[in-house]
Amino acid sequence: MPPTLPRIFVLLAAMLLLWEAFLRVSGWQAPFAESNLQANLTRISSFAFHPVPPNLILGSSLSGRLLPEFFAENGGQVGNLALDGAGVPLGLDWVRARPQKPARLFVEANTLFFRSPGNEEILRQSMATPVFSLGRFFYFFRPGSRPSAWAYSWLKQIREEQEAGVPGKARGLGGRIPPPPQPHELEGLRQLRRSGIEIDLVVLPTGQGEENYPAGWQDWTTELGIRWILPRQLLPDQGMELRYTDGLHLDRPSARAVCRVMQKAAFGP
Repeated sequence: MPPTLPRIFVLLAAMLLLWEAFLRVSGWQAPFAESNLQANLTRISSFAFHPVPPNLILGSSLSGRLLPEFFAENGGQVGNLALDGAGVPLGLDWVRARPQKPARLFVEANTLFFRSPGNEEILRQSMATPVFSLGRFFYFFRPGSRPSAWAYSWLKQIREEQEAGVPGKARGLGGRIPPPPQPHELEGLRQLRRSGIEIDLVVLPTGQGEENYPAGWQDWTTELGIRWILPRQLLPDQGMELRYTDGLHLDRPSARAVCRVMQKAAFGP
């Protein structure tokens, strides 16, 4: 072996140890990733490899915009288990499976009963890989620790801070009332309420408008003691100042504003 190779290996090992130490001390993970799969695995690893936070967001890519750092700005401790392309039910399954439970769930009403078996299977297969499993012990194996994810998140933040999103096409809740849930869907929520978890159903603003979930689901949410948070009604002018990156998902300033009113509605001033 050439004498330079051992030096290269030692240097690489030292750099890896320094990177691991930095990740452990800072606790920082990239909030975004280059693909939906990597973004999901980042949030899943935070949930799976750390103590469960006292408050947890469950949702789809709509809720993926609600970053924990926005809540932390006002002293809140909120984790995010939003799953792009998968939705709420898989997150509820994982919460029920963990012995330790959050005290409160912020649950996205927009995709409350949406399931995507294909995407769920991809996530389960990805979680079964050795690399993902090693993330429990070594931070540098975690999806949110990849330098490419850091660079992507940094560039995305800069772009969204400098470029405002586009206005939405809808104002307030729409007139369409969603169909009632199936009994087995309600039973999963009922189990969580029996365990003492507070559940807030959040109707997230989108650039295309939202269905009138409270009108269609008021009976069973009242029965289960589930509260509603309607950010549009808590924002000036029914949230017409909100902007969207692609006509659907909240841009960074708008997501921060929604987090602020969610936090106030749940915990008070």
